Amino acid sequence: MHANGDVVRHKARLVAKGFMQKAGVNYGEVYAPVAIIETVRLLVVAMATNESLILHQLDVKSALW
Repeated sequence: MHANGDVVRHKARLVAKGFMQKAGVNYGEVYAPVAIIETVRLLVVAMATNESLILHQLDVKSALW
């Protein structure tokens, strides 16, 4: 955020089962498994190798407007 409170960039994370907390039981816990992009890439390459698939690389740049 800028000093005046304007949002510069939004950030997002992939979280699995973040809705499973129960009040009074584990409500204070903040554990949330987050998918790391390098791990996802490794899994994709491993699956493609296992299935003898061909991978193509594509570079995409995000443009800020």
